[in-house]
Amino acid sequence: MPRTFAAKHRLVVAATVLALGVVAVVTSTPSGAAGDTAFGAVVKPQPGESFSAALRRSESAYGHLGVIRYFDGNAPDSWPALTAKLKTHDAIVSWRIPPKDVLSGRYDTLIRDWFASAPTDRMTWYSYMHEPEDNIARGEFTAADYRAAFQHVTQLARSAANPKLRSTLILMCFTANPASGRNWRDYFAGSANVDVMGWDCYNHGNGAGGYGTPANLFANAIADSRSVGLPWGIAELGSTLAGGDRGQGRAAWLTACARYLSSRGAAFVSYFDTNGAGTDYRLLDKPSRGAWHDVVVDQVP
Repeated sequence: MPRTFAAKHRLVVAATVLALGVVAVVTSTPSGAAGDTAFGAVVKPQPGESFSAALRRSESAYGHLGVIRYFDGNAPDSWPALTAKLKTHDAIVSWRIPPKDVLSGRYDTLIRDWFASAPTDRMTWYSYMHEPEDNIARGEFTAADYRAAFQHVTQLARSAANPKLRSTLILMCFTANPASGRNWRDYFAGSANVDVMGWDCYNHGNGAGGYGTPANLFANAIADSRSVGLPWGIAELGSTLAGGDRGQGRAAWLTACARYLSSRGAAFVSYFDTNGAGTDYRLLDKPSRGAWHDVVVDQVP
């Protein structure tokens, strides 16, 4: 279902909060701007909260989510269980069966059946073992085994002949940065096995008291995706509040990021609306929450 980042966001976004060192700037409107980006969020239940309640809470804050980012376990949940949670939403779903187990064939029936029962009326961007970079660096498995397992999973998916299933390689935006010392192609199983490139991108400018520009954050990942002729999206977008910011700076940054990504043809953008050990990316302040609300609700069929 096509989406459009609405007319009020087609204005040039230029926000600089000098007192915070905040920078979130888009200086032009590229030709062919805005189109089919699905904007949404991670839905994470808080302690004692059901997934359905968490989804209602999220959509109360942001409006109907164009996509839900869902993290499954080592093996995927059944589709009846997933549909009970995700309803009719498009979704980015990942799971993490170890490569050696995938390659052994012991999970072939489970994986094949999972793909066979996947919805045919909505998009599922499925990701085998998202962000494998650190696992490989720690020696948990090799890049070669990861690529082989990814290829094996994709071939099992092809047997379902479901055009709504899209094989999605999700890597860190950091990996696309030359300073990382990594080569993203080490994890790439080839265009015959990867339908969509996904990236997890976080603002690191808040270490200096601000927010980095969208171009600095996304340009390398977009260029790498385009270099192999593949669609791309942002599976995780996040930023903690910069020091001294009460939300206005992050709100401007979120709007600028959404404008930048939509105008360049992102398939999906999901905000990482959750907290973890030592980090809190939740949009709890009114300006940030309002900014992402405006992005999400401005998706027009």
